[in-house]
Amino acid sequence: MRIHWATLARRERGRVPRLLVLAGLVMTTTVGVSRQGLAQEAAESKRPSDTTVVEWKASQALQKASPALPASPARLETPQPLISIPAPMPLRQLDPEPLALPPAFERAQEWPLVLPPVLEKAQGKPLEMPPALEKVQERPLELPPALEKAQGKPLHMPPALDQERPLEMPPALDQERPLPMPPALDQERPLQMPPALEKAPEKGSEVVRASVKSADFPDGLPPIIPASAKGCSTCGQQGGLPPPDLNTGGSRCATCGGGDCVPGRRPCYPCESNTILGGFFCDLYECLCCPDPCYEPKWTPLADAAFFVDGARPQSQMRFGYASGHNLVFPDRSEFFWARADGNGKGPKLAAPLVGEQKVNYDDLTIYTETALGGFSTFVEMPYRSLDPTLAPHASGFTDMNVGTKSLIFDCELIQATFQFRTYIPIGNTFKGLGNGHVSLEPSLLFALKLSRDTYLQGQLSEWIPLGGDPGYAGSIFHSHFSLNHVLCRILPDVPIIATFEMNTWSFQHGQYTDPDLGPFQQSSGQTYVSAGPGLRLFVCDRIDFGVGTAFAVTSQHFAASEIRAVFRFRF
Repeated sequence: MRIHWATLARRERGRVPRLLVLAGLVMTTTVGVSRQGLAQEAAESKRPSDTTVVEWKASQALQKASPALPASPARLETPQPLISIPAPMPLRQLDPEPLALPPAFERAQEWPLVLPPVLEKAQGKPLEMPPALEKVQERPLELPPALEKAQGKPLHMPPALDQERPLEMPPALDQERPLPMPPALDQERPLQMPPALEKAPEKGSEVVRASVKSADFPDGLPPIIPASAKGCSTCGQQGGLPPPDLNTGGSRCATCGGGDCVPGRRPCYPCESNTILGGFFCDLYECLCCPDPCYEPKWTPLADAAFFVDGARPQSQMRFGYASGHNLVFPDRSEFFWARADGNGKGPKLAAPLVGEQKVNYDDLTIYTETALGGFSTFVEMPYRSLDPTLAPHASGFTDMNVGTKSLIFDCELIQATFQFRTYIPIGNTFKGLGNGHVSLEPSLLFALKLSRDTYLQGQLSEWIPLGGDPGYAGSIFHSHFSLNHVLCRILPDVPIIATFEMNTWSFQHGQYTDPDLGPFQQSSGQTYVSAGPGLRLFVCDRIDFGVGTAFAVTSQHFAASEIRAVFRFRF
């Protein structure tokens, strides 16, 4: 690293102190690595170490520039640095040759700073303002003529607002009078307690009657209770009807009197019980007298899952069924299955000396169609039968068809009840055992009782009445059917698998039958057939279902010792 002082020494000769200050500031770095040149310069200067390279070069340059400076670097008195910083490695490889400046820079070093002519003339002169700004200075602000004339004048108000007068109120609001209250709220009356709470207070406690005043409400009116405040069991809420209104004597509407009621219906009263039977009758009372206003009638799979019980709710649907019965004894009993078959009636005639059929096996294919409109429906059922008796010849063909109607007489969430009337029309060949040869009427009461969310009891009570049959053999039969339906699982929320357990009874009221051993004219009355069996049915989206049900005879005398039914239905 070299320091050039030539030009600076000529201009600053005799000014050593200033030169010393500038000597530490003006340095030019020459880039060029040469180990040999660095070694020669170290030998000439005989510097003791690399830490004084900068001080020694400064003293040499000062000696050449001024004769007053010491001749030797040893006499140069320079302030000792506080910290000796060793020269970095790149300084040992620097070229001692001075940095060659371009000619343009060398000539410009001694030139004075030349200012532009505009700035040279402007030195020492005051700043001149533009003529436009000079004229504007010291001028007063000129106001528009309208504002100049208005200065110092008071503000004039419009005539309508200039006069001081009180605000005039409308005649209807000008008079001070109390706000009239509705007659129902104006009177102070004690709060009426429900009869159940009024008669049965807890021991050690007293029933305190509260009075309802119009002042008890901030707005002067009681709060409005919406119809779905407490809701209904079918609306996603707990409980039954909305809560009673305190201002109508405990009723929910002033038009239907006291008690819990809904508009347009008779009042009902609380019914509570701690027993199963009492709870059932309380629920039945509420279902009859206090129907749920939020209940929406609809077909329910659980209420129509049985195989030997007709469904209570009218529903447009089609049903395809297959039934197979085995070991049916006394087929002409009361002319329910066959006509009189002792050889003197319309039933199959056996070769002598046979008197009556011993056992019959049969297979039925049926198609059932029902069309519903609201709570009423009509239906028709057409069966096709194949017979395989033990003694009589085999036969097959259409058997007696039946038509009927359904009328829903009661419908609530707890129970549905329907009156069904079925008429059997003889179209089968009685001599082959494909019918009984007479018209039969069958009125029935159908019901579906909800026991829990996933359990229903389905039932049918029927009276079979023959018309035009054999005077001695034909007789009426009371038959009943019950099914306990329960959801086993749900593949999807609307795809349940429902299990059934059914029991069927036939009670013969009068009539006769032919015994193959004892002969004809055996009395039917006083006998009851009982059968029972399980079933399983799958429902899909409330549109289709299919399943299999069974019934096995419990008594020694029976129609079929075992019967299996397979059913497929779809609703539309």
